[in-house]
Amino acid sequence: MTNRREFLKRAAATLGAVFLLPGRHQRTNAATRTIPLTTCYIAGFQYHHGPSLLHRLQPGTHLILRREPDNPYDRRAIAVYAGRRRIGYIPRTINTIPAEMMDQGQRLTAAIRTVNREAPPWRAVGVEVEVGMDVNAIS
Repeated sequence: MTNRREFLKRAAATLGAVFLLPGRHQRTNAATRTIPLTTCYIAGFQYHHGPSLLHRLQPGTHLILRREPDNPYDRRAIAVYAGRRRIGYIPRTINTIPAEMMDQGQRLTAAIRTVNREAPPWRAVGVEVEVGMDVNAIS
């Protein structure tokens, strides 16, 4: 319950902070900035290409998130890709708000924060889901 509360607080803070100047938790470059939304482990890692790519995954690697609204197991599914290969999903326990944000056109990405090759597959890769903002659109 604490994790869900913390996630909801972060989501509300993120939505409120979207139009603020970059702060200490925001990464910037010339065209975009990202704001952390939540952290999690990749779900279903062992059922996709995750294990075969584990040796290549490093902290700091950026991943692609794709909505799968027609997923038969979870209508709010968000798949996680390393390049063109699906390595798992954002866990269904925390995908409600990110899925709604993506459905409304918000760009979300993920970055690898931890890799533990000795951990069970469901704890092997920790990611941070980030909200991407086009600085030019805000300015």
